[in-house]
Parts: sequence; structure tokens; C-alpha cells
Amino acid sequence: MKKKIFALLALVMIVMTASAYKLTSTESEQGTIRFAVGGNSVTEAAEGATVTIIVSPKPGWGTDGVTAMAYMDADEMRARTRTGIDPSLVRDIEVTPVEGKPNRFTFTMPAHHVEVSATFIECQIHSGDVNGDDMTNIADVVALTNAIIAGTTDLKYDINGDNQVTADDIIALVDIIIVVNDDK
Repeated sequence: MKKKIFALLALVMIVMTASAYKLTSTESEQGTIRFAVGGNSVTEAAEGATVTIIVSPKPGWGTDGVTAMAYMDADEMRARTRTGIDPSLVRDIEVTPVEGKPNRFTFTMPAHHVEVSATFIECQIHSGDVNGDDMTNIADVVALTNAIIAGTTDLKYDINGDNQVTADDIIALVDIIIVVNDDK
């Protein structure tokens, strides 16, 4: 009886002293994952905090999805097992894409550690034909410029494969046009 009370007390102490929980990510050669709370880069967060996942695919790669799992550390697992509490609290966490910001996701930090993983896909080399007329020319530059001004995040306009639609894509498109015209 004393052992169970002590184990339960140890579990309560672990839960009460855990003011911040670890944030970890799986490693990948195709990109990196980092975390932010309130705009600050973090490796742990308090329960209830809104955590932003920032996925940075390497050039030529894109993000195909993100998953987050809550888990317990070894001390918490042992304490729960000793008290007869089911230690199988590993579970999926709902992750929400940030509107208008590619490769950004958020979730609410649970009272457990969280591991995040991303699935990366290889991007196709862009032809530069963003307006769909089967030609790569100044009309595509105009269409791309208008899309950037409108604030699009549609990756059909991501010419350089960095998973962002920016002025850098205009430079990449002009480079494609120069190569296409040199080949004629």
C-alpha cells in the first residue's frame, strides 16, 4: 500500500514539476523542422501553448504532410506503470496548416512531450509555363508577377523549388526564358 501511495505521489510530482515539455523532430536529408512559440525559436513548450511548426525543405523538395505525436518520457512511463495507470498515452495531435504560409503548421501543446515528422516529396523541375499556354515567355513573367502581388501561395508559381512564391521565382523564370531562347 505504501509503495502505491509513494508511486502515485511520484507521478503527481512529475506532472506538477513538468512545466515545459520537449519538442523533437525526426531527422531528414530532405529538410529540417523547427518550432516557435510567440515568434521565438523553442525546443520545449508549456501545456496549452500554441506551437508553430516550421518546415524548411531543401531546394528541390516539398512538404507532403506533417504529423505530431504526444509521448511520455521514461520517468513518467515508469511512474504510471507502478501505479497501474495505463502508460499508453502516445497519440496523434491535430496539426493545422497556417493559412497563407506554406510549410507552417500549429498545434496546442499537450501535457506531454511531442515529436513531429514531415513527409518530403521531390519537386519536379519547373518548365516556367505558369499561364498554361505551352510557351515560356514574358507572359509567364507577367502572370507570376501578378500572382506574387496578389499574395498567392499556390506552388504552381514556385519556379525555383523552394516552396515559397517570391521575387526569387521571377529571377528563376527569367533564367529559364534565357535558356529556352538560347536553344532556338
